[in-house]
Amino acid sequence: MSSSPSSATTERLTALDAAPAAGAVVPADDLGRLAQLGYRGTTIPRHRAVRWLDRVGIRTLNAFALAAAVWLALVAAMQPIAALWGATLKSVLVQCLPDMRFVSTAAGVLFARVPEPRLDAGAPSPTQWLNITAITVAVLLATALLPRRLLPAIYLLRFAALVQLSACAYFVIAPASYPYAGGAHATTMLHCGWASMLLLPWILAFCYYPLDFGWWRRIALTLVGELYFFVVTPLLAAFEAVLIQHGSLLVHPLIYLLLGPPLFVFWFVCLYGWGMSWRDARPGARK
Repeated sequence: MSSSPSSATTERLTALDAAPAAGAVVPADDLGRLAQLGYRGTTIPRHRAVRWLDRVGIRTLNAFALAAAVWLALVAAMQPIAALWGATLKSVLVQCLPDMRFVSTAAGVLFARVPEPRLDAGAPSPTQWLNITAITVAVLLATALLPRRLLPAIYLLRFAALVQLSACAYFVIAPASYPYAGGAHATTMLHCGWASMLLLPWILAFCYYPLDFGWWRRIALTLVGELYFFVVTPLLAAFEAVLIQHGSLLVHPLIYLLLGPPLFVFWFVCLYGWGMSWRDARPGARK
């Protein structure tokens, strides 16, 4: 396929180049159309991040109106969501840890009471410490054998191994001074999930709603994100509580860094990237 402009476009460009020499005035419409042509003579569409500037006022108002509506709906459903999360957490943990006991946490301004599991996890036993340390060292050494094409996985495994080795050293030096309890981690995860649900519409209001997307895309991405956080949060909290119960507080620092609040940030990025990759339902809007 030839990369040169079409003959019609070439003739138009030549005519417009010669027009000023002849004293003619180039029509503004022609200049506007030519400004959108690429070197092949094809039209360069405006990026979706620029198109919304045509109506910045109304788009901004619509974006924040949608975010406020979703936020108010979540606040109104706070009690039912907390009740469902508490029931899910209890159901999963009782199946995995039959002797689990629960206490109720205090309610906050934007969060209801939720059950907090009372884990027996404490400082690691000598056997737990040796097993976890040996596994961590083995993982760290195994990263040297992985192929270079797996470099992101190598860095992640090395980071996890160094974090775990630092935790192992800490529990040798001052095991009694560790300031966190295993059951509180489950409550922290529920709080992070709820905060993520409240923040999601406002984050999208700044970086997604103003773009030139249809309403169905904005609402669909919001509902999918809220549903994901709603379903995954209590299950993740229960899973991590079981890990801490069996692995002792020695594994808590690693779980907190890899499966705790930073994981919610990673989910936000993935959700935004997924929403931006959806096909444009209005191809004519790009012209």
